[in-house]
Amino acid sequence: MRVIISLFLLGALTAGALAFSQSNHYLDCSAGSDSADSLTSQTAWRTVAKASSYTYQPGERLLLRRGSRCDGMLWPKGSGTEQAPIHLGAYGQGALPIIAGGAESAGLRLSDQQYWEIENLEVVGGSPYGIHIGGAVPVMRHFRITNVVVHDVSGTPLTKDSGLVVIAPDDKAKSRFDDVILDGVTAYDTSEWAGIIVNGSGFDSADGQGRGEHIEIRNSMVHDVAGDGILLARVSHGVLEHNVAWYTGMQEKETIGTPNAIWEWMCRDCRVEYNEGYFTDSPGVDGGVFDIDYGDENNLLQHNFGHDSQGYCISVFGAEGTSGNSVHSEIRHNTCIHNGRSPRLSKRQGAIFLYTWNRGKLDGVEIANNTIFWDPPVRVAAFQSTAEFTGNMPNRFADNTIVAASGSFASAMPKIQFSGNRYCAPKRIPAGLPDREELNDGSSESTKGIISFPAESDSAANKPDELCGCLGELLQGTAGGLRLHAPVAGQALEPGFKALPANSNLLAGHWVLGAVLTPAGDTTAGASRSQLVLIESMMNQFASLGLESVVVPAHTMDPDELQQWRTNWNFYPAVRIDATNVSGLRKDHDHSAAPLVLVSPSGEIAASWKYPVSPADVWLQIQSHLGTPAGAQQMPACQNPLEVR
Repeated sequence: MRVIISLFLLGALTAGALAFSQSNHYLDCSAGSDSADSLTSQTAWRTVAKASSYTYQPGERLLLRRGSRCDGMLWPKGSGTEQAPIHLGAYGQGALPIIAGGAESAGLRLSDQQYWEIENLEVVGGSPYGIHIGGAVPVMRHFRITNVVVHDVSGTPLTKDSGLVVIAPDDKAKSRFDDVILDGVTAYDTSEWAGIIVNGSGFDSADGQGRGEHIEIRNSMVHDVAGDGILLARVSHGVLEHNVAWYTGMQEKETIGTPNAIWEWMCRDCRVEYNEGYFTDSPGVDGGVFDIDYGDENNLLQHNFGHDSQGYCISVFGAEGTSGNSVHSEIRHNTCIHNGRSPRLSKRQGAIFLYTWNRGKLDGVEIANNTIFWDPPVRVAAFQSTAEFTGNMPNRFADNTIVAASGSFASAMPKIQFSGNRYCAPKRIPAGLPDREELNDGSSESTKGIISFPAESDSAANKPDELCGCLGELLQGTAGGLRLHAPVAGQALEPGFKALPANSNLLAGHWVLGAVLTPAGDTTAGASRSQLVLIESMMNQFASLGLESVVVPAHTMDPDELQQWRTNWNFYPAVRIDATNVSGLRKDHDHSAAPLVLVSPSGEIAASWKYPVSPADVWLQIQSHLGTPAGAQQMPACQNPLEVR
């Protein structure tokens, strides 16, 4: 009997060891061999076909050689466990390994699998997907996609679950995804629909909840896509933070829907903050930046920046009966500038747009402490609503600042309480704007020379402040709306910063956006990853006007470490890493603050920020010194002591 028990225990221990394998498998598509065992870098496999034929065990790792290119679709098999996920990544030195999907359906695919962690890869091509994670099993858990670059996915969109990075159940599958985090994804150039989309569940998921759980997209950049930029759909406890999207909605003709930059649909208990979207378009309606779409519950949208869109800055929708009502939507501390650049879209939507259709309604909309600069090419209201409301939750528009170049602030809005708002308008209505404005009932009235306040409580005693005065105060930070640092020569840094040396090559006679960042592997690296996305967005817009950027590592790194950091985080080429001037910009303590500074050509600190910071604060401060980025709309030419430059 003892022999039997001992054999049983030995078998159980052996099985346990196999269940948590620590084997590494290497793939070198330039010098490997499919007849090799793959267990060392010298005995690597050569093709994605070989790597895709293997079923990986929990805890195993598939590593691609940096600097190599693998043609074909990579579809590794197997699933990890909660204790031992499977890892897909890179080894060696050099550029990210490339998976080139070509005409395959995807560059990288997983299906009916779970517990995978993917990082440090570049995926090129595929149609209709770059990276595609799908399946039809009831629940698929734990996916991490970190520091990947995905681009050039071709095809004509037939479904919104298509594009550069797509995580969604198979068509008509009763499935859902839980515990998904995308962090540091760069996705661009596709004629398919989306940049990044996570559809948390099928329409009839196994538990009847209808939503995936705990899904986050952060520190990611999307641009040049036919449809949506970044979308969370059918999710509970979702997060969209520190992302940026531009050139979205580039489809020339509407085929399967109308897009926005960064938005959520059927999202419960979701948070959207510190994101930026601009240059958004649409061949139909929408074409906006941020959207709390129908069926959303308890959503918070705050500290975001939407500018230079063809459509609205922010919307809240309700549709498709009571299941599509949007309940308790909070919109706070956002900044909207130069939206509604399309005459067609601005007439219907405004900068903030509430709308319902097909028996859907809104229940509780709080719009507070936002800053809106509204200057469309036609005279229409900045805040527009044709929504129907239900329930007993308050619907408030309070303590916002609206600077309206046309003098038109809000359309007639029953069911919405107005209080404490500040309205700013020019002394005269600008010449050239249409002198008739369409009303909600389809009629029109003359608007020539009229300042149109909302007809609700806070407008009766108000007269509009002068537009240029409001803009000047906002940019100087005295009105409290944008909370910007004043660009005062020689301004002292926040406590903990050291002075910049006069001979520092950080300066080089240019305006410089500089930051102290902590590389990956440190517990405070998350804030630094977010600051890099912000820096790269500013460089994308202001580099042609002379802005330079420098990143200083928070601790000493050797050249190989610096190069791998640059590669893994996909630094823009224009963003320099300077390890020689750490005494000039490094903070003495608390690297989690991820300090960010704007330095003048003479070495003075024009502004400084701690993480987290709204992209609007940084953008407006840079714009006040360097001027308007290419393609963006100009601020008005104000002639007063607080002139906006």
